[in-house]
Amino acid sequence: MKKFLALLLALTLFTGVLTVLCGNIVFAEEANEATLWNPTEITLNSSKEYDNPYLDVDINAEFTHEDGTKIALPGFWKENQTWAVRFSPTKLGKWSYVITCTDATNTSLTATGELTAKENDGSTEIDKHGFVTIQKDARYYSYADGTPFFWLGDTNWQAPNYVQTTACNYPGCTCNNQFKHEVDDRASKGFNVYQTYFDSGETDGGGQRGKIPSIWTKKFVEPNADVFNGKIDYMLEYLHSKGMVAALGMGVHTSTTRNVHEDDLLRFARYVVARYACYSMVWISGQEITDTAPSKTEGKTCMEVYMAMASMIEEIDGYKHPNTGHMYPMMATDSRAVALDMSDWHDSWTLQQGHSRKVREKNFYKSYYFNTSGKVKPVMETEANYEDINCGGFTGYDASRLSAWNACLNGSAGFTYGVAGIWANCFSNEGNTGWFGPNSYSYEPWYMGLGKPGGYEVAYLKQFFETLPDWTKLVPRYQSIAHSNFGTDNKKSIATTDDNKTAVCYFYNDDTTTGNILNLENGNYNAYWFNPLTGKFIELGSVEITGKLYTIPEKPTIQDWAFVITQEQLKPYETEAYYVDVETDDKNTVTGKIITPAKVTAIGGVFLQNGRKFDQTALLYDLDGATAWEPLSDRVTQTIIYDLGTAYDLTHMTVVPANTTVLPGYRIEVSNNGSDWKIVANTVLRPARMSEDGKYVSEALTGAYRYVKLILLNSQDIQPDTAKKLDYALTYHDEDDVYYSHTAIAEISVFGTGIADKPSTDIGQVGTGEGTVKPGTNKGDATVDNGSDITTGGGLNKGVAIGIIAGGAVVGLAIGVVVAIVIKKKKD
Repeated sequence: MKKFLALLLALTLFTGVLTVLCGNIVFAEEANEATLWNPTEITLNSSKEYDNPYLDVDINAEFTHEDGTKIALPGFWKENQTWAVRFSPTKLGKWSYVITCTDATNTSLTATGELTAKENDGSTEIDKHGFVTIQKDARYYSYADGTPFFWLGDTNWQAPNYVQTTACNYPGCTCNNQFKHEVDDRASKGFNVYQTYFDSGETDGGGQRGKIPSIWTKKFVEPNADVFNGKIDYMLEYLHSKGMVAALGMGVHTSTTRNVHEDDLLRFARYVVARYACYSMVWISGQEITDTAPSKTEGKTCMEVYMAMASMIEEIDGYKHPNTGHMYPMMATDSRAVALDMSDWHDSWTLQQGHSRKVREKNFYKSYYFNTSGKVKPVMETEANYEDINCGGFTGYDASRLSAWNACLNGSAGFTYGVAGIWANCFSNEGNTGWFGPNSYSYEPWYMGLGKPGGYEVAYLKQFFETLPDWTKLVPRYQSIAHSNFGTDNKKSIATTDDNKTAVCYFYNDDTTTGNILNLENGNYNAYWFNPLTGKFIELGSVEITGKLYTIPEKPTIQDWAFVITQEQLKPYETEAYYVDVETDDKNTVTGKIITPAKVTAIGGVFLQNGRKFDQTALLYDLDGATAWEPLSDRVTQTIIYDLGTAYDLTHMTVVPANTTVLPGYRIEVSNNGSDWKIVANTVLRPARMSEDGKYVSEALTGAYRYVKLILLNSQDIQPDTAKKLDYALTYHDEDDVYYSHTAIAEISVFGTGIADKPSTDIGQVGTGEGTVKPGTNKGDATVDNGSDITTGGGLNKGVAIGIIAGGAVVGLAIGVVVAIVIKKKKD
């Protein structure tokens, strides 16, 4: 069969038959048939040879619908003597096309024909609603049929060049496709944008330069046809098959424009548009295009070159995909931002808040919402405080969540997330070129960044907005005193609808204070808290507004919270109860027996050293106090998941640090399906619960659950003067001149009294939007990737009861008798 398809493909290249791109190339049932919103390729074989087919000749196509609609598109040199045009019909019915060639003597590269667009019965949002676009005077993106599009992107700069499609080193994975693994994970969480760019000059510092084939056969004058036809075509088609939009740039800050002449960059941009405008795209020009340093093009700045390229894209892209430019951090009044705003091609803002502070003040987004030209454009935050990036400032575990919520309450129509390892495309911790290492930007490779807590939390944000009656009607109120009494507080934001039937607030202040909402309509509303850590609502029930004022109750905890009050009905959502600490006796006595986990996930402890793979996962539960699990990086979050195999009646979780170690803060969560979680311990809200002698963590648990998750938060920076007074292990970071505590765990144990008769059902209740709750449905067991091949069966340890391991020795002869070796702490 494969040989037959290969023969068909060879014949197609020489006969001009239509092909439809669907992952692997397959062929339409009829040569003149196409599917709505799906690409069709028309290939032409040239009877004339050219010295450089990429440079010497172009083809162009115009498609005309029977109602007169026209879409003009460039074609491209595909390989050998073959050229192609790719087209996705935007309307049902008949389309005619005309293909012309810039070489008037070469009639073999001209063609006319017809095709009929049929219904698309696919299941993605693009299949159902069409390409993403910007409606006239809209402040948000939408699909072609007008359905709102809440942008949730993930950043993987340089993916076309350096992400692997024939290898995957995720621990325990056999998919052999890093790109597919990443996209599948993000799509499963609800991400719908893949933000990337070509390192078209192959001059940038990130990625895996030199380790996988170049995109060029001859730099800047001949693209590598094999790489584009195989790898990059596959990547764009796979994104399309998952319903994801590509936010694509052609270069990276000054690295591209200082090394690639404008003529070569524009030629490359034309080539990319010709190949991929047939998909749902957002052109972001390049990364950080607003640099005014001199470019390689005489008399032009780097920014001017990018702007010329964006203008050309606007001219040749017959679909008129959104066209913008990723920026440096700046206010809208900056002359560079003004120049973008005044450009005819510029139709939306793709901002960069930057990485130097916790979150931007409201005025940053306000300056773009009400920009200098007065044009109404979507505002999108596309680079803010990547999670666990080493870039100075606030880039820790909750950096992305706080930045995302702050941006969206202040006018951003979505958010692009970024996380260590993935944004920088670090394939491994050893032998990888790019931004990796303690003195660079990324502490961890891509597979460690894939499951960070922030990736889940920004997905919860998208779920929240899509639960509202109509999030597109929300208007940010910034410092307005007409809508709240807290508008001047940058840590408290509010957005309301113009009819005042819905108000949404976000609070990330460090206490539980809130404020008053003003100017509501008198009448009945429903009020809710939303937990950004879990994606669940707490229903406050019906409230009656009199005097157009509502005093918001205190936040449930000191963490960040969203609040919504509305006269409309919410779409289906899940609820949770208020966080309550599990009660324990004065001595916090450990009860129950140690449960042998069926599977443990601890990706942060899987790394390469001298070419060998080390997987430390089993050291977490080997009951050997002489061993310790240590993550590759101390400064970033670590997630450890114990799958017990079935639900147990839980009693405790103990975490025993190795000698000379101080554990960072943590959060403990429980679940019965691996996807819906309940927080049962959180040291952001109160101190860690320790054993009676204060030497190891001993957190009481309650309920019947299968999964127990421990999230270790970031190690805190310790200034040199303070570090000198400490007597436990520290790691020094010379670039920032700070120390941080080393993480090493001798043992983690989950305790219980036995297999549960019935799992707890207090997670993921389904709200009706009318103040009542119905039991949630089981979403099924989630697949939990594991960093080891441990397959020990679930169940309580058999034989003699085993005590807790601490500091290099097994201590205690029976459960409940717990002694720990002294662990060095701060000096008195």
